[in-house]
Amino acid sequence: MDNYNSKISVTIAGKPVTFTTVVDQFDNNSTFKVYVDSGNVDGNVIITIGEVVEDASGNKNASATNDDVMVDAVGPSITNVVVEGCKEANDDGYIYCMAQEKITITVTFDDELSGNSSPVLNVAFDSKGTGTYTVSKSEDKMSLIYTYTISSYDSGLISEITLSKGNLTDSLGNVASLLLTAYDRVIIIDNSKYAITLTPR
Repeated sequence: MDNYNSKISVTIAGKPVTFTTVVDQFDNNSTFKVYVDSGNVDGNVIITIGEVVEDASGNKNASATNDDVMVDAVGPSITNVVVEGCKEANDDGYIYCMAQEKITITVTFDDELSGNSSPVLNVAFDSKGTGTYTVSKSEDKMSLIYTYTISSYDSGLISEITLSKGNLTDSLGNVASLLLTAYDRVIIIDNSKYAITLTPR
């Protein structure tokens, strides 16, 4: 009963993975415990055990396969970012905002979200963003919806939207990735006031 691993195969999502085996023997029974190494992707686990034991007469066990286990070792990742709100110009497709108007930023993940502390929203303008925001989860718990209110100090083009901190995970505690995908809207904050010049006649 030596060299068990050469007669055992383990795949996750169709890919072979490394593992270790521990065998417990009680009377005529052998229990095989297969420990898969960390760092693997999510997916269905298939374990196949070949002819690893034999009795005194040389009769070997029949091969057996189990595919009832799923591995979830990867935290939620962002799949889409949608930015909406304010006024959209017909000629250039840009979004123009003024003070006290609101921008809705919907960040969608590939798994349901858990955790009681949402990531901090960071909005970078040509000048430092000082507006306030609220955040909520979508009904399917796969999106965070940030509503950002433009302040009178926000100005220029929104150059970057990022998330940081928080304790966002999936239901098993795998930590979410906060790396945002690209968003395809150009948002310009214009808080300048028109000057009126009176010319006497």
